[in-house]
Amino acid sequence: MWFPWVGGHTLRFWFAGGTRVGVLAPLLVAAFLLGAAISASANLTVSPPVLDLRMTEGTRRTLSLHVVNTGAQAGQIRVRYADWEQDFRGQTRLIAAKSFDRSLAGWVNVTPSVFELDPGQEQEIALTVEVPPGAAGTYWGALVLEFSPQIQPAFSTADGVDGAVVWMMQTVPGTEERQGKVLRVQAVRDWPRGTLDGAFDATLLFVNSGNTFVIPEGWFEVRDATGLPLWRKRFEPTLILPGRMVEIVMPYNGPPLAPGRYVLLGIVDYGDGLRVAGQSLFSVR
Repeated sequence: MWFPWVGGHTLRFWFAGGTRVGVLAPLLVAAFLLGAAISASANLTVSPPVLDLRMTEGTRRTLSLHVVNTGAQAGQIRVRYADWEQDFRGQTRLIAAKSFDRSLAGWVNVTPSVFELDPGQEQEIALTVEVPPGAAGTYWGALVLEFSPQIQPAFSTADGVDGAVVWMMQTVPGTEERQGKVLRVQAVRDWPRGTLDGAFDATLLFVNSGNTFVIPEGWFEVRDATGLPLWRKRFEPTLILPGRMVEIVMPYNGPPLAPGRYVLLGIVDYGDGLRVAGQSLFSVR
């Protein structure tokens, strides 16, 4: 059996037996879909940890963030803005402000931006968001709350800074344009699993070409040369930001395939009844 190799620096999502084992932006997706109430830090909690804003263009709004020093030391908290992005491994990382067109940089202001808290002490932060005229679609960014203890440890492998993150998304209601397309569907030989028949990954490359995030779901199908379905497996919903690509990868776990030609189908439903699909031929020898 032989399949062409597929490479490329895209986001990759791995599924095994229908269960997601690698996800895009785990904290963000969990917070949006599961309603997480806190952010992870050894010394701080901040709530809400996720802001899903729906403000119209040309408007301004002030919100309150609640910060608590949950550690055993007093320290200084410094609040700064950062962008966040998804790398080709599907991991979320904080990056410098104004790194892309849909950044919230310049839209947000916090007061106070620097303050001190004793153990157990609390602080309210005023967050003001101003959406400029002409804004459309979804924008995103983050607030990073850096905690510096007053007494630094004698030995440290890091810079002594702990912190918490508030993940933000802002969508201008009524301006969302949901668009997407399948760029490639392909069967890729799974080398670690050897040369057994059926040892391949079904892969699908999807791009979010709209101006707002989408949460697509869908399935793969394998059919024989007559069109008879032999295998079908769904993949779970995954949040994809505007302008980003994702490669969805699912190991084939259907019946052994006899030598011959087959069709691999990939179908994606990305909301509002919108579906796109792709297909490719592959051979078993």
